[in-house]
Amino acid sequence: EATKAAVGAASGQPMSIIIVGVGSADFSGMKVLDDDKGSLRAGGKAVERDIVQFVQHTNEEFPILAQKVLEEIPDQLLKYMESHHIMPNKKK
Repeated sequence: EATKAAVGAASGQPMSIIIVGVGSADFSGMKVLDDDKGSLRAGGKAVERDIVQFVQHTNEEFPILAQKVLEEIPDQLLKYMESHHIMPNKKK
């Protein structure tokens, strides 16, 4: 619960949390934090946005692992910017 509370507190900040599980251990606790469905709750309330990306690394080549790790970051950044009404600068 303390980890969920920390993720909830951080979910309003301009950050992402990347967790890489190495091997074949039980990572169900980490998968709960990777809230792709918007169901993570901390202290009885929903977190502001999904900021956790969990990837289990077994034997993938590095480029595949890197792609999986970075997959959600662009959407997480856009959701933060939209929720804080931050618009990108126009191209000059």
